[in-house]
Amino acid sequence: MRKRQEFERRKQNEREKRNNKIAAHKKLVARAIAKRYNTGMKDYACKHLADVGYFTNKFKNEVLEQNVLPWLQSQVEEFVK
Repeated sequence: MRKRQEFERRKQNEREKRNNKIAAHKKLVARAIAKRYNTGMKDYACKHLADVGYFTNKFKNEVLEQNVLPWLQSQVEEFVK
């Protein structure tokens, strides 16, 4: 009876080890797949946001286009006259 119980206990331990090994392998594979899938996501997202105008150059908009270019245009007009 004791031998049988010991045999069953060992068998159960081996099953648990095998199941834990399989679960760890599945997690590792899922992580690798997710990393490969998400590799280009950051670059793509940044490029897309830049294309739709989410990232703007505040210096260019506020200083150059509103202050410098109108002043430069008026100076050129005066020079031409």
